[in-house]
Amino acid sequence: MSKSSVTLSREKQIEILSKLREARYLVLRDAEAFHEAATTLEYVGQILTGTIRTGLARYKAEIVNLALQTKRHDEGEISRLFEVVREARNDAVHVGAFARHLNTRLIDLLLILEEAIMSQMNEIQDLMVRNPVVAEPWQLGAHVRNVMLANSFSNLPIRLKFDGTERWMILTAVAVMKVIRGTAQNERSNRLSMTIELAVAKGLIKPELATCVSPKTAVKDVVAKMNHLAVLVTETNDEKERLLGIVTPFDVL
Repeated sequence: MSKSSVTLSREKQIEILSKLREARYLVLRDAEAFHEAATTLEYVGQILTGTIRTGLARYKAEIVNLALQTKRHDEGEISRLFEVVREARNDAVHVGAFARHLNTRLIDLLLILEEAIMSQMNEIQDLMVRNPVVAEPWQLGAHVRNVMLANSFSNLPIRLKFDGTERWMILTAVAVMKVIRGTAQNERSNRLSMTIELAVAKGLIKPELATCVSPKTAVKDVVAKMNHLAVLVTETNDEKERLLGIVTPFDVL
């Protein structure tokens, strides 16, 4: 099979990238989710071909060709990786070390396909995580802590007053950890029961001012602005700054 250029609409690129990421996160969270995550490859094949075919094998040519767009892997390598995943998906039972090996191979393929799609994206709106989870000022510290732990979030956007003006801020896991852990046990319970707004007002939690960019900002320009904090993608309508998405270093890595 000779490699040919893959041209996809922006909408298809975004959809494929989103589904690939969801599948990767799923198998990382749940070692037994191999079959469910692998189904994503069939869905990607349907988008690439615009047809419904029977079985993952019938999408091999298109999926392999997409993976080759990275220009870092040869066709034989991608083809073998695809076959390992396809054959494992057809097997009923995977256990122990073999199951972990298969999950690793599936993640390898998903990452290669993600890279291939991302190589065609130039604006940050294409790579951002849409509809991000946000912290609300009225929420208790315990709730925000649980959200961070359940989703492995290190940053949460929050809208707070800064120098008299409402601004988008970043609530970091480090800031939450310090206010909860850096105290006696009885005081810890009190702080978990405190709203974020009150904890900020008391100086117990110190959120950081967010870097906000417009949706059409070039990816390279966002990368230049990045530090340890997530970057927020916003737009201003009727003088209100609306949050559209969030971008972490992992999203552009």
